[in-house]
Amino acid sequence: MSSRASTQILLIGLSFYASACTEIPPFTPRDMGGSDLVELDAGASDGAHDGGHVVDASDAAFAMDARDASAPVDAHDYCPDATTCELMQVDAIHAGIPEAYGTSVAVSADGDNVVVGAPTRPDHQYGGISIVQRIDGLWSHASPPPTELTRLNGELAAEPIENQLFGASVAMSASGDVVVVGAYPAVGIVNAVYVFRASGSTWTQTEIVGPIDTRFGHTLSLSGDGMTLAVGAYHDPHSTPSISTSFPAPGTPSDEAVFGSVFIYGWEGDVWQPRAYIKPMIPGAVDAFGASLALSADGNVLAVGAPFEPSRNAESTDSGAPNAGAAYVFERESGGWSETVFLKANAPHEGDFFGAAVAVSGDGNWVAVGVPHASDPGVGVADIEVEAGHDDLSGQYGSAYVFHRSLGGGWARALYCRASYTQLNAHFGFSVALSFDGSYLAVGSPGDATSAGGIHDARRADADSEPDSGAVYTFLRGTTSEFDWTPRYFIKADIPMGGAEFGNSLALSHPDVDPTQTVLVVGAQSEAFLHGATYMFVGQ
Repeated sequence: MSSRASTQILLIGLSFYASACTEIPPFTPRDMGGSDLVELDAGASDGAHDGGHVVDASDAAFAMDARDASAPVDAHDYCPDATTCELMQVDAIHAGIPEAYGTSVAVSADGDNVVVGAPTRPDHQYGGISIVQRIDGLWSHASPPPTELTRLNGELAAEPIENQLFGASVAMSASGDVVVVGAYPAVGIVNAVYVFRASGSTWTQTEIVGPIDTRFGHTLSLSGDGMTLAVGAYHDPHSTPSISTSFPAPGTPSDEAVFGSVFIYGWEGDVWQPRAYIKPMIPGAVDAFGASLALSADGNVLAVGAPFEPSRNAESTDSGAPNAGAAYVFERESGGWSETVFLKANAPHEGDFFGAAVAVSGDGNWVAVGVPHASDPGVGVADIEVEAGHDDLSGQYGSAYVFHRSLGGGWARALYCRASYTQLNAHFGFSVALSFDGSYLAVGSPGDATSAGGIHDARRADADSEPDSGAVYTFLRGTTSEFDWTPRYFIKADIPMGGAEFGNSLALSHPDVDPTQTVLVVGAQSEAFLHGATYMFVGQ
């Protein structure tokens, strides 16, 4: 990636290092023809737009910026299955400030509520989030804004914490009335997660404090009912392999170990209760377990990425492939959690970072895993992984997997896919999202360099003139079997901008009745010189 983009990714903890375990990433519509495209842009300083609700840690209060929506434009060239589609641009507040708007995104099940993280807002990287609602088909802010929605520094003060990067991770319940915000603080700053819960027009805030210097809150996932919360702490130094309800005490100092862990909480009454402290059966000191995670809608299936895990295959405990990566699936039954499966790439390569991103379908039967540094130069859907480029750290093309749980409870690989065009450093697999039934997969490729904007049947033959502008690929599962997958669409911002990193974050709604109303939310954290932007694609 470009040096400017790489600097920003490092700043918010979204980068990987192949040789040192220091900073790592946090962490699906069908036919996109005839879709709507909405952009939430923190970087524009002029032009019409609709603002969204904004929780800003710099003033610890609710704010908004209301402007008129821009007029729809003819976008026939971008919608291969329809004559027109609507493109609207929506800007966040603090125009002109490099706040990395779109670093993290989440969406309600019906797609009507979207939360966007802006962790470098404003000058001292306090961070903030924006909440935007869709009412009667139009994206806008609610009126009046709920003034009770604040972000407090513990129970003692309303002052923000400098360099906490509030908004580095976000999660949202299916109804949109529970919003969880994580931070990616500098060393020595409190690690905490902030939960906002709505009751009518009133919002209440709860803070969950984690062990200091563990990167607690770097990744988040919330069950559909907002009652189960998973929090990743990939820098947790504790090595004991266990699943227990005994949590490390807040403020426990960290060392150089990067075993990682996941904390599970349950909402009871008005309190988040500790429910499980999860480690893999064979923890590794450099695994970064918890760097990515995802829950199913009922909160009973948990996928966890460990992108630095070094084993060569699922049967071995060797360390012959540093940073090859792994992922784990845990399942909850009768209130207790257990490790179900250990997932690896078909042919693990050094430096692949398998598990840098994970997603779980709403029904819990499908798990997607991103491999953004995979050295396989192949394209499209494949049966087996290409061995060429084995352990070639320079060949960062990227790939993604989908695994399926059968009726008997076993897990098997259902899809292995790459971008439709061989492009070095595209980082395909940096982000992933799955539909509720697992039939649709979206994969982010923030390093994509093509310049043709909009929505296409497949990657257009176009010059690679916009480095790190980014793209999203979608894949559709057919009806014949769990292995019947085909590439569907290649999606870019309407006007790709070099360094925007479109696709660095993804979220997918789960409409119950009409799947044609699926909303795919795409972050572009570095668009417009790190101001950032977020896009919504509506359709199937």
